[in-house]
Amino acid sequence: MQSVNVWPLVRIYRGGFLLIEFLFLLGINTYGWRQAGVNHVLIFELNPRTNLSHQHLFEMAGLLGVLWCVSLLCCLFSDSILVPMQANPLALYGFFFLFLINPFKTCYYKSRFWLLKLLFRVVTAPFHRVEFADFWLADQLNSLVVVLMDLEYMICFYSFELDWRRHDGLLSRVGCRATRTRTACARVIQCLPAWFRFIQCLRRYRDTKRAFPHLVNAGKYSTTFFVVIFSALYSTHKAQQPAEAQVFLYLLISCSVVSSCYTLIWDLKMDWATVLAPLEVFRRFVWNFFRLENEHLNNCGEFRAVRDISVAPLNADDQTLLEQMMDQEDGVRNRQGKRNWKRSYSVSLRRPRLASQSKTRDTKVLIEDTDDDS
Repeated sequence: MQSVNVWPLVRIYRGGFLLIEFLFLLGINTYGWRQAGVNHVLIFELNPRTNLSHQHLFEMAGLLGVLWCVSLLCCLFSDSILVPMQANPLALYGFFFLFLINPFKTCYYKSRFWLLKLLFRVVTAPFHRVEFADFWLADQLNSLVVVLMDLEYMICFYSFELDWRRHDGLLSRVGCRATRTRTACARVIQCLPAWFRFIQCLRRYRDTKRAFPHLVNAGKYSTTFFVVIFSALYSTHKAQQPAEAQVFLYLLISCSVVSSCYTLIWDLKMDWATVLAPLEVFRRFVWNFFRLENEHLNNCGEFRAVRDISVAPLNADDQTLLEQMMDQEDGVRNRQGKRNWKRSYSVSLRRPRLASQSKTRDTKVLIEDTDDDS
């Protein structure tokens, strides 16, 4: 065990661990939003009858965590069982993938396909209007870039370096060789999450014509490209051309400092935070609390959801009442339809009394009429 390289085993299982950690922390996010009265269901435009609660997210994280532990133990004790070591990660991640794309209407079907649809919208960001959930998911991917890199490493290792005849094939002595093709592929994957956010910012600038914050935010994500480029150039030149490699190293350090400072200043001013693999996932978990509360209170991204929103924590009676309100003809409208004309007027409404509110009061609200028919 001491004479072999365990790095392939570590990298293959690290991505699954980070994904499970992310799911668990997202469950805590959901619980915190609900307790604080942040209406994440409305902000993400979810169906209140089928959206995942924190219990569902904890259940998924627990199930996948148990499977991850069982798979890792099977690898470590592969000498005592008949299953080859390299078969265990394939079975684990194969189950993860089938769970996500399972076409049968079981196992959170609507939530899974909402996620797949959202992933498609993230990839095709330049071709449609960017909504809150679109850039939220792209931000999550920026914190999960290590998961994407480990997935690429696993595919490379299983495709080119794994000795299938050995029972302990994951304990390789070489790992996945850094060929030019693999290095280029890895760098592209490393840039993808930042690219998604970059083009989303440009699309939002096109739609709103506001240089701040959209172009400034795009500049933040563009610094990632320079860090990745100079890192790749340094890696490819340090063995054969040390003099040129030194230049690329200085450029890499400079771009990394600029990128880190840019991101730190932006996050401290606009959202909150920065930094490394498990800690980065934890950072995104904390960021989710602040970002959703900010959107709930200020509609800071102007992702309009035209409906009176209670900031008090909801109980079961409130949830039922809100669902009944959404079933009415004047309930929440799909705001993505064509708007041929638009008029606004002020009207006094008497809000339905929620169980979490002490008394009924008249509220002045702005109604945006976006119907096509007058």
